Amino acid sequence: MQYTGVDPSAYAVRRWGRRRNIHLGSVDNLGVDGAFDLIVCCGVLNYLDAATLTRGLRQIAERLEGVAYLDMYTASDAVTGDTRGAKRRSAAWYRAAISRAGLTACGMHLYVDRAMSTRLATLERFPRRQPRRSKRG
Repeated sequence: MQYTGVDPSAYAVRRWGRRRNIHLGSVDNLGVDGAFDLIVCCGVLNYLDAATLTRGLRQIAERLEGVAYLDMYTASDAVTGDTRGAKRRSAAWYRAAISRAGLTACGMHLYVDRAMSTRLATLERFPRRQPRRSKRG
């Protein structure tokens, strides 16, 4: 197993970079080449301005050959903790940005690229609209 980290902190890269394979970069300028079977971006995306987030989602989609864990919360989500500086965007805004980047949601903050989305199992795919509930239970 091989791990590649990206961190915007020059200190973190100096301190742990060589030992832990951490490279200097950011969400919208990863600083690494190649494709990855797992991308994890946690606790960052809601704090980015729209242009940076859009570029970052595209960068992630371009390098993704598996699944990405991208935690993002909308304005209608009940979020606790330190949210100072977080951008409160609508679900529609996030869905459009995710789609434009070429990503498809498959549940629990997980996303795949368009090529992989055709290989999702039926229960992993989200319907575009919810089916009507039957009155007969």
